[in-house]
Amino acid sequence: MPRKLLFHRAALALALPLLSVLPERAAAFDQDILFTQVPGWSIVAHKFSGAFGGCSAWTEQPGGFQLHLGNTGTEWRLATTFNPADRISGSIEVDGQRWTTSFLSNGEMLVSPLTGPLVDAAAAGHQMRLFLGGNVLTFSMAGSRGAINAVFDCLRQPW
Repeated sequence: MPRKLLFHRAALALALPLLSVLPERAAAFDQDILFTQVPGWSIVAHKFSGAFGGCSAWTEQPGGFQLHLGNTGTEWRLATTFNPADRISGSIEVDGQRWTTSFLSNGEMLVSPLTGPLVDAAAAGHQMRLFLGGNVLTFSMAGSRGAINAVFDCLRQPW
């Protein structure tokens, strides 16, 4: 698949988790702007109907699943391209420390809110495992501290 098309698909997948925080009648995203890249991660700014909608870091792991860490400016969300159901009770584990959560589908991805302690663990972590029903997805968190710092830098830009 051409690199440009891969980036577009990845940017679309990245924007979709943030759509759930928009008003019900908000138009679909207008634009995803590549802000920067850090080793293993791409950081993208999102605009919806011309208004800034937040920033996300994403990585793709072996097997083709993506992990997205997004911030709307007020809250963090995690998303993955694994999408078997509308709602799944599960958990997020970083280096053996586990948080129980619910994952909701936005039609393309499963999305879960992230608490501050979980964001801190993700930044310092080496491995994240998502427990989704009877499925487990494992992601390397190499470069995650730089990716999360870059999301904060992205949020400070005058979009």
